[in-house]
Amino acid sequence: MAAPGNQFEPDGHKRLIIVVAALILLLVVVGAVVVYYTVVHPFRCLWDGDYTRTLSDKEMRDLCHQVIKFPTLGDSGYGSMIAGMEGDRVPAYAFLTLARVGDETSVPRLISALGSARAPASNAYWRAACLHALESITNQKVGTTQAAWKAWYIANKHKSRIEWIADGFGVAVKGTPQAVQALLPVIGPADPREYTMRNAFLLLDTYDRTMVCEQAAIATKTGTPDAKRGAIRVAAHYDAPELEKMLQELGKDSDRTVRVLALNHLADAAAKRLTNPPGSFVRSFKWDPKYSPGPKHQRSDYYVWADTDKILVRSKKRIETEEIVVHEGGIIASVDGRLAYEGDDIVVAAENDAVRIRALPGLAEKRSFKVGGSVFGAAMGREVIALLATTADLNAHMYRDGRIWMEGWSLATGERIWGPVVLNENGVEDDDAIIQGDPDVCYVSQDGLTSAIRIADGEIVWQNAPEGMLKHADRKFLVLESFGLRGLDLWGLMILDARDGRLLAYYLPDDRRLEFRFVTGEEITLVDHDGKIGYVFRLPAIEPEAR
Repeated sequence: MAAPGNQFEPDGHKRLIIVVAALILLLVVVGAVVVYYTVVHPFRCLWDGDYTRTLSDKEMRDLCHQVIKFPTLGDSGYGSMIAGMEGDRVPAYAFLTLARVGDETSVPRLISALGSARAPASNAYWRAACLHALESITNQKVGTTQAAWKAWYIANKHKSRIEWIADGFGVAVKGTPQAVQALLPVIGPADPREYTMRNAFLLLDTYDRTMVCEQAAIATKTGTPDAKRGAIRVAAHYDAPELEKMLQELGKDSDRTVRVLALNHLADAAAKRLTNPPGSFVRSFKWDPKYSPGPKHQRSDYYVWADTDKILVRSKKRIETEEIVVHEGGIIASVDGRLAYEGDDIVVAAENDAVRIRALPGLAEKRSFKVGGSVFGAAMGREVIALLATTADLNAHMYRDGRIWMEGWSLATGERIWGPVVLNENGVEDDDAIIQGDPDVCYVSQDGLTSAIRIADGEIVWQNAPEGMLKHADRKFLVLESFGLRGLDLWGLMILDARDGRLLAYYLPDDRRLEFRFVTGEEITLVDHDGKIGYVFRLPAIEPEAR
């Protein structure tokens, strides 16, 4: 007979097993939640652009701090499992983000992450990103090892970030005229490093603003090109109206990089003031087939277009001459070459270094020229044709290397009579770079400036900012399409005074799908892809001075 009290032992064991299993399950669940929110969730959030766009700099910094606790996770391959196909890049992205939003609290975390490398060859990319973040935050170049950065941090952790930055630039923390003059060339290179600019302005912002602006004004008269460009960036950073006269003077500087930077900052300031100015008369249309924005010159018989490196003429109706009979919609003629210019009765075709003037509609050759470069634009004067040429490969990407210039050729003799007039050394940004305002003047918009060129002799009548895609020119106005000035990252239309390039208006349509089509009378019309009118802008008033 079993002893009393032992009859329930099996049930007790079961209960114990159930309790232990429940505790283990609970620990697994809690562990999974902890792993999710400390590892998986930060990785996924940082790689989600829609999510990170809503974060402040502090929230972004905290998120990156969580990710860099496990810098080798992405390198091990688990990053792809967590954040998607490109999840292996998340730690490096966190480091690069901290280079922008990190602060003193990021430094010990970055140094710790730097020592997480298992095999340098397998994580060289994120190690470089980690070092970049350390150098960006501290403004120091200490080395590439964790030991070197640890030693530096132990010796300097009692200092503030501003002190680190000042030490890195070799200037005093307390603002002095000498410190400002030393910092201006630092922020003045034509292509400065982003973190160098950011750190210099963090330090300058602790100085007396009036003193900084006074020193910037002095540098414009006595400084090097680097110091002058630094002074321009100071004027833009502080949005200092008192420095606008200084910018206007630098817009005439002999150094082109100084001139371009000054004129573009002036244009940015003007654009902010002029964006859809009061009284600009912007009208939004519902399609009305009866509405006509005014007459627009169009050929009645044919039209010309470019199909890659071939120029074609197509009939708009039945055309009959002694040589050809073409029914509606048919091809009249075609030739090899790029379409550089289209007039009422001629086109200019460019093929390699040969430029040929051809008569419409049959494209018979009238005159040819040999130019030492690739021609991608032309303007037709009364006695001279102005050609826009480059040493770049026009079949390459739209942003190309190579100098760009203009030269003029006599229509009567076929000889070059002026040029080359060099417009920039930085290549061609788009093929739509020249447009004619009248028989005497044409316009080129490249490399930060818009230029007015006299066709007869190649004289630069004026150069001014901003730059954009030329859409229309007449004796009063230039219309440029812009995909964002430096201070306004918005698509819009810029209206310039054709006499001096001064920015008169900057219109920002709500619908980016609309296309500029034409200027008629006192209005600019924007239409959609179906030809329906979307917006009409009234052109600004302009005093009737002689050119």
